[in-house]
Amino acid sequence: MSEESRKNSGETISGGLPVKITGIVFWGMVLVGLMIAFIMLEGKERELAASNDNYATLLEQRLVERIVEHYASEPFSENARNDLKQIAKKLQPNLHFEAIELSGHGGTLLFGDKRTGQEAVTRDLIIASAQSTAAPSMIRMTVFFPGLKKAAADHRKPILITIGLMVVVFGLILQRILHRLLSQPFSSMLASAKQFADGDIAA
Repeated sequence: MSEESRKNSGETISGGLPVKITGIVFWGMVLVGLMIAFIMLEGKERELAASNDNYATLLEQRLVERIVEHYASEPFSENARNDLKQIAKKLQPNLHFEAIELSGHGGTLLFGDKRTGQEAVTRDLIIASAQSTAAPSMIRMTVFFPGLKKAAADHRKPILITIGLMVVVFGLILQRILHRLLSQPFSSMLASAKQFADGDIAA
């Protein structure tokens, strides 16, 4: 092999191997980043489901207190309907629901926008008045929240952007570190091998 061929071969090896290794590491980090994003989104769905359940419990307590206090005998009267709608309207911004449906023997009450694709949480409200000897009545309450997939999708973009930026930044830093760690020793080894091939036994 001529001197020029050995020189070109050495430059190709010394330049190509570190690039390939850093490329493998970089794409490995991209894969890890995607896995982290998937795990975070799954955790976000579970967090939203738990929050919806807690919101439904708070709404149940508030409505039961109001009905028992004022409308135990006629929970679906006109006054009761208007009052309960006002309570739901006040609670809606903090409890993040889109609609409430109350149904029982006295009728049905719907507040808000009920549509397909929503996450429904159901509670059975036991209405028992301390001032009456009548048997407790039951009202089924269904609370409709934004669908978990849709709510998680609203968080998907910022999560992916954040993880993507982190992967790029750490990838570039790691690439420079690996390039310094791999290129310099490898180039020194090739230089020593070249000197040895040229007859410099001391190398």
